[in-house]
Amino acid sequence: MKHRALDSDDHQDYIASIFAKAGIPKNRLIFKGFTSSKEDYLKVYNEIDIALDPFPFGGGTVSYEALWMGVPVLTIAGSRIMERLSGSLMCQLGLKEWVLESKGQYITTAEIMASDISSLSKLRQNLRMKAKDTIFNARKYTLELENALERVWKDYIE
Repeated sequence: MKHRALDSDDHQDYIASIFAKAGIPKNRLIFKGFTSSKEDYLKVYNEIDIALDPFPFGGGTVSYEALWMGVPVLTIAGSRIMERLSGSLMCQLGLKEWVLESKGQYITTAEIMASDISSLSKLRQNLRMKAKDTIFNARKYTLELENALERVWKDYIE
């Protein structure tokens, strides 16, 4: 887990106590606090296998950063826009199996994905390039938006 609040031992102990109630000891948790440079911040993703999108409000910038760094994002598709961004990104990448409908599916899929190191490694090797070709491709996005606006306008005129 990474957040500036995790520079505090009190915050770490509090979070560790919640995990302990679920049977997960503190020595299995890694806490990362504040990172002063963007470069060092992004390097932390090299220590992450899978990003677990929080819910009910999923990641925004953090999901983009994870994907840029080659870390897939497991998410639950909600009903509101802030619950759907990460799922939209994963679908744009052709990774619909990373977008789940329930907490139960989320947990089960996280366990399966995390235990398949070979598939995860293969996915991570190509994820940045796939992201560059899709969600980070401004020219493609702009053309798709222009085409959508044209279709809406034509439908309106007709």
